Amino acid sequence: KNLVRYILEKTDAYYRTKKSTIPDYSNWSIEHIEPQSSKNMSDDLIGHIGNLILVPEDLNEKLGTKSFSEKKKMLIEAEIPIDPTIKKSSKWGESAVRARADEIAKISHHDIWSF
Repeated sequence: KNLVRYILEKTDAYYRTKKSTIPDYSNWSIEHIEPQSSKNMSDDLIGHIGNLILVPEDLNEKLGTKSFSEKKKMLIEAEIPIDPTIKKSSKWGESAVRARADEIAKISHHDIWSF
């Protein structure tokens, strides 16, 4: 869980503009884009990094089990930087989770931890 959180922190910071301040992530928590209680997705995919996003704890409580479109709207309104996979998706499912995981892996390898 600590490694996943670390990766999500670095991913969030990556998507912020250079003018944006990096937040103190100590009061942020991991949100499941597809809720943990969902019957629409396997448990493996619900816990997959492609289905997880880091948000402030108070926002996490508000997001709860809302639909993807409601969560996406709330993330945008809260000015949480969201990656292209979330921005482009009109619905959330297995292909979106896998595409987002691939995007996280790609930017992690090429941009965040490039050697």
